[in-house]
Amino acid sequence: MASINGDMINRMFTCYIEVRMPYDDDDRFYLFIQSPSGISYFFGFKQGILNVTSSSAEFNDLVLNLKDKERVYKMPDGATYEIQPVEQGTATSFVSRVQEAWK
Repeated sequence: MASINGDMINRMFTCYIEVRMPYDDDDRFYLFIQSPSGISYFFGFKQGILNVTSSSAEFNDLVLNLKDKERVYKMPDGATYEIQPVEQGTATSFVSRVQEAWK
């Protein structure tokens, strides 16, 4: 990562990303980011639901404490978008699956 908002960072991050766009409109997006300090974030989007988790307890607490109206959004096209916390094991499974695929 080079910069955020113009501020130089110059750090290496571990990152795994997967995008699936099959013919049956079951699109999926998965992103795992781990900083040099070891803090990781996972985002998985599928059918209007964004699964999130982190190794940061502070981040997880913020997600868990979202009110229902903050967690579920109605998009301009009428579709709904929901933020849903998941266990850290979801991120671990994703990383294991990606690493196994690259062996």
